[in-house]
Amino acid sequence: MTLRLKGDSSGFTEIKAADAAGDNSIKLPASNGGANQLLQNGGTAGELQYTNAGGGLHYDSSGRLLVGMSSARSNFFNTASSAPQQLQVEGTNGNACSLSSICSAADTSGGRLLLAHQRSGAVGGNTILNSGDQAGYITFQGNDGSEFVECASIETIIDGTPGANVMPGKITFSTNAGSAAPTPRVEIGSNGALKLLAGCPGIDFSGIQTNTAGMTSETLDSYEEGNFTMGITGAGSPGSLAYSHTMGRYVKIGSFVFVSGYISVSNKGSHTGSMQITGLPFTVANNSTGYSFSSIYYSGFNLPAGSAGMGGYPIINTTNVQIVVDNTNSSGSSNWSYANTTFQLGAFSFMYAIQ
Repeated sequence: MTLRLKGDSSGFTEIKAADAAGDNSIKLPASNGGANQLLQNGGTAGELQYTNAGGGLHYDSSGRLLVGMSSARSNFFNTASSAPQQLQVEGTNGNACSLSSICSAADTSGGRLLLAHQRSGAVGGNTILNSGDQAGYITFQGNDGSEFVECASIETIIDGTPGANVMPGKITFSTNAGSAAPTPRVEIGSNGALKLLAGCPGIDFSGIQTNTAGMTSETLDSYEEGNFTMGITGAGSPGSLAYSHTMGRYVKIGSFVFVSGYISVSNKGSHTGSMQITGLPFTVANNSTGYSFSSIYYSGFNLPAGSAGMGGYPIINTTNVQIVVDNTNSSGSSNWSYANTTFQLGAFSFMYAIQ
């Protein structure tokens, strides 16, 4: 059966359904050659389009919904043949290419963007994810004249073992410094910790402070704290030197290391050379020439006559600190000798540079 509709002189054709409840529909016949078609202005079989051929809303033969275009783009991720997305919006100004989600609920709800992943391999499935699986990905891309290149991204990864009502996740932020792909910079872990990744130079404070003369950097590049094992050595053979009760702690902030600890000399033996604390957690910088102890406590030492106390300085290009005594009756200071040691060294704290 053929049903032909004839419009008026303006080309207007109208089908009216009854103004009553019910299922009002137009059903196309089963495929018979090119019969299963819904066309506009000579369009492609199986496609549906509203308004003019180059814009409006277009549902193409591959099941993609296109807004503002009639052909899906595939030149993303720095290639001319990436898989086209199922929903694409394109326009010549900000409003024409924008998406909006508006919630009009009379409560605290707001618009939502939901990205999800399940592992069944079939639409409608419900299969649990594995640790390391991607839950969602937001990509930002710019055109280089022929393709779109990714300039930044936000990625969510399952970060732990999922279970019923349990889905640990982390977020990674990546930026592109000027190459074909972005580099991971910052991660927010499943425990909420903010982690600077290997591709991140550090925290830049330049936007919130005024520089002083001689400023060379406003980026904090590292932080670390922990324990280390100390020892005692010095010039010449240590002989039967023995020590005990060692304890060392450090905090590294940027290029400076703050150290505190305790060490007890149980037997100075026959050694008479200068004394050094060994085992610093980081090598002293080449340009470090005199970072002194902020404090040192000692007990049972025979200080040289006229000495006011004990101090020290890190030795460049080593992990050692030279112990010195303050000669108040003469200028400067001199290296502390094992010959002056009768009991124990005690507690100390100091700071030194590593770069």
